[in-house]
Amino acid sequence: MKRPRYIEKLYASIFLAIAVVFILMGLLGYAGILKPTSHSKVQDPQIMAGVYATVGVCFWILYAITKTMDFMKHKLHKKLIAEGEQVSGRVDKIYMRKNIHFGRKSPYVITYSYTHNDENHSKKSCLLWEKPDIKVGEEITVYVNESGKSTLKI
Repeated sequence: MKRPRYIEKLYASIFLAIAVVFILMGLLGYAGILKPTSHSKVQDPQIMAGVYATVGVCFWILYAITKTMDFMKHKLHKKLIAEGEQVSGRVDKIYMRKNIHFGRKSPYVITYSYTHNDENHSKKSCLLWEKPDIKVGEEITVYVNESGKSTLKI
C-alpha cells in the first residue's frame, strides 16, 4: 500500500479490516461453525451471527465514508494545484505526527499561513512522509480557490 496523504485513508484501511473480520464472523455464525459459549448473554447462534454481521456492515459503511472523504480531499488537492490561485504564504511550523505510524515512519505536517481576499488564514498540509526541505518562516506558494480551500505542492 502506498503511503497515505490523508489520515482518512488510514482510517479507511482500519475500518475495512474490522468490517471484513466481523462479516466473516457473522457468516461463520450463520453457517453454524461459530457458536455462543455458555457464558454468553446471547445463546441463540442466529442472533449472535446477526449482531456480528450488523457490526460488520456498520464498519463497512464507516469504511465507505472515510474512503469517500479521502477521495474528495485528493480530488480537491489536484484541482487546487491545476486551477487554484497562487498566493504567497509563510511556514509557521513543521512537526512530526508521532501518533501516526505507517510501517516504522511517522509523517510530517506543515502549518502555514497566507492572506487571501484580505483575510488571514492558517492551515495544515497533508501528511508528508519525507522531511520537507523548507524552514520555519520561509515563503511558500499556496494554491487557493474562491471558497478559501488551500493546499501546498511540496
